[in-house]
Amino acid sequence: MRVFVINMSYMICICCKETDIENYSNNSYFNLHVYHCKTCSLYFTGSSSDDIRQKVADIYNAKYWIDRNAQKSIKSNFTDDDSLGKRRNWISQYLYCNHFSKIKC
Repeated sequence: MRVFVINMSYMICICCKETDIENYSNNSYFNLHVYHCKTCSLYFTGSSSDDIRQKVADIYNAKYWIDRNAQKSIKSNFTDDDSLGKRRNWISQYLYCNHFSKIKC
């Protein structure tokens, strides 16, 4: 695992453009730091978009889709039990988060 030293004085919130940012967590699902903007309360991860793109590419490689039976889902037109459960979960998350995404950014 790579360890990065981030100079917090150079970080700018992508929502409010302020620099009052703190390190919230040293680890996330993507093995990236999670930051918190003290001005607008946005939580975000990664020190750059390139950093996030690389982590996403590493995680969602071909093996990721094989492990999750993606072919089964596609062949069933996403009507298999696993796909339907993921759909219900996504709808729930979207409905909950949609309200908050319209508030500040």
